[in-house]
Parts: sequence; structure tokens; C-alpha cells
Amino acid sequence: MEQIKHSFFELDGSEFSELISDLYVNILKNNLQYSKITNKKEKILEGFPKLRKILENKEVIEISKEECDNLIKILNLKEEMKIIEEKELFFLGGRESYNYFKKIGIIK
Repeated sequence: MEQIKHSFFELDGSEFSELISDLYVNILKNNLQYSKITNKKEKILEGFPKLRKILENKEVIEISKEECDNLIKILNLKEEMKIIEEKELFFLGGRESYNYFKKIGIIK
């Protein structure tokens, strides 16, 4: 994964949001499992446009049983993606802590 250029502790709110956004882009580019999950989710959404309206536009619409089954698949895929994202955030936080502790002299 690409090295992060700035410390968490040196960023304002918008820069922090950009750092997290960059992390998600890096996960998509560098994590094959995440990329496959994302592609599966997109393929389902392409085949079932009503589901995109529900998930992205928060529209309340009737769906068929098949659409409902695929909505459940998408939600499960999104949960798998979330687990990968949380692991990456955890490791990013660990790296940031280590660098910060070195900077303030706790770690030599």
C-alpha cells in the first residue's frame, strides 16, 4: 500500500476526510479481494437498476422477490467490503500511532 504522506495529528477535518478517501481508493486498487467484491456488487446493480435507486437515491419502491434476493446479496457484499476497510483503517491507525510515538520520543 502507498505510504501516507501526512500524520493524522497534522490534518484538519477536510484533509483527514481526504486521507480516508485516499485509503479507500488504495484498497480498491491494491486489494484483489476488495476489487472482486466491488465488481460483483456493481454487476448486480447493473442488472437490477431498481436496487441502485434504493441504495443510492434512497427511493422507496416495490421490488420483486428476485430483486429482494439480490438486494440481500449486495448488503452481504457491502458487509465484506466494510470488514476489509475497517482492517485497513486499523492498520493505518497503528502505523500513525507508531510514527507519532517515535516523533515524541516514546519509541526509539
